[in-house]
Amino acid sequence: EFTLEAQAKLLKKPRRRPPSPVTGKDLRLKDLYPVDLEPSGTDGKFQCAVTKKEIKYQPMVLIRKSRKVITKESFDRLAKESKRCPVTNVKFKDKDVIYLKGGSSSFAASAKEKAKAEKYRPSFQ
Repeated sequence: EFTLEAQAKLLKKPRRRPPSPVTGKDLRLKDLYPVDLEPSGTDGKFQCAVTKKEIKYQPMVLIRKSRKVITKESFDRLAKESKRCPVTNVKFKDKDVIYLKGGSSSFAASAKEKAKAEKYRPSFQ
């Protein structure tokens, strides 16, 4: 590819908009939602609006109407049945709830699938 005999290639024109990580289609401004994240200190990290626990690897929920991000556990206990945001007391519908995927660390036990190790012995033929 980088030799003297290499052929010149035409490069594709870059996309006007970045792709959506979910659908792969062009990302539009109306596909994005504003979020009010509560800082947990001066270190640039954020916390749950209800429990005040730092957001790390736990699953979170965004309530679109109130813009609040809370842990899924506190959402299930406090807001799922009443359909009211526990912070702002704003009513919401099921379509206003966005389940955010929890991150994971590089530690093997944090994955949903268990790591499996098998022992192979050499076979001589």
